Amino acid sequence: MNSSETFNLEKSLTRIRDIQSLLQEGNQPFDDSVGLFEEATQLINACRSYLLEAEVRLQKLSEK
Repeated sequence: MNSSETFNLEKSLTRIRDIQSLLQEGNQPFDDSVGLFEEATQLINACRSYLLEAEVRLQKLSEK
């Protein structure tokens, strides 16, 4: 994702589920599977960071 794109949690989760389905089917060549796994890992990390940042923002709001 480049800096001009806005992170979209729902789209990322949908893509992770799509990748999961593709990997479970087992029809992908090995190198493609590795690439999909890497993409899913990056998306999972991005989702985790996004949710942690949201948690911090919500905690700050609840303290006010």
